[in-house]
Amino acid sequence: MEEAEVERERELRSRLSRQAAAHDEHVKDVLRVQQHELQTAFDVRLAGLVDRERVALQQKVAGWTGRMQGVDKALAGSSAFHFCVFAGLSAAALCLSFRAATPATFVVIPVMFQAVQFCRDQEISLVDAV
Repeated sequence: MEEAEVERERELRSRLSRQAAAHDEHVKDVLRVQQHELQTAFDVRLAGLVDRERVALQQKVAGWTGRMQGVDKALAGSSAFHFCVFAGLSAAALCLSFRAATPATFVVIPVMFQAVQFCRDQEISLVDAV
């Protein structure tokens, strides 16, 4: 009888071992599926966040680029405007300083003509400049 009990206990241990192994495999499979689902959800959420950040960054860069282009245009226009002012004032100073001298008129006229021509090319009025 003792031999039968030992055999039954061995059989019970074998069944429990198989059940534990089956349960272990089942738990591993469930964990793998959950991990895959969580990884997929994470990837989708991360992709959405990255896309939103990319769009926000592109908008900021476009704004910065626009501002820089505006500053460049303003500086280019401002420098042309200031050149016309300087040229106009220089020409006026030459006219005033050499008004009495007749030969100086031949020097002043080409300088004034160049200043006026430059300002016309830049679409800047000498009236606005002075």
